[in-house]
Amino acid sequence: MERGDLSTPLDCKGPDEFSSVYAAFEHMRRHLLEEQKKNARYEQARTDLVAGISHDLRTPLTSVKGYIKGMRDGVANTPEKREQYLDIILEESDRMAHLVGSLLELSRLEAGAELHRETFNLAALVREVWEPLSLSLEQKHLTLSLELADYIVEGDRERLRELADNLASNALRHAVPGGRIRVTLKAEEAGVRLTVQNDGLPIPPDAP
Repeated sequence: MERGDLSTPLDCKGPDEFSSVYAAFEHMRRHLLEEQKKNARYEQARTDLVAGISHDLRTPLTSVKGYIKGMRDGVANTPEKREQYLDIILEESDRMAHLVGSLLELSRLEAGAELHRETFNLAALVREVWEPLSLSLEQKHLTLSLELADYIVEGDRERLRELADNLASNALRHAVPGGRIRVTLKAEEAGVRLTVQNDGLPIPPDAP
């Protein structure tokens, strides 16, 4: 225990008068071991959250770069299209600001704050995720199919938005040019399932 190894149970084999001392140390060992495991799970969750936010920033960054490049290359060749591109760039910039804000939210969660819960239309959120990606879809000659039924749910909208962003980012990154991406939102007995499918190459069984 002095070296930090809390995995070995303490077994009382001495006189009976020491059994209470052994029992107290064993109770302390189990308590410290549980706290050690809890802290390890917390640190892993914290690491995963920061890594996830960093990953999610790639999607809006890619979108902003694509639309700026489209404006520079003359793809937005009408005032209406330029206005549309600028609106999307502004929206994606707001998304990046929200993601950066999520890092601050992490500090609040560490302090014991609860997630922000609200009621919203999940299908509308999914549409918001895919709308700014139209240029990326065009560049890879991808066909997008949205099959979204309207469902009113309660939860943390921004966290669910990040999840939907992550699915969209992976679907785009690994899609075969000229392929198809299908997004469905359907009710199931236990809730609602969001599914994102593409025509990407199969993942090898031995892939990590």
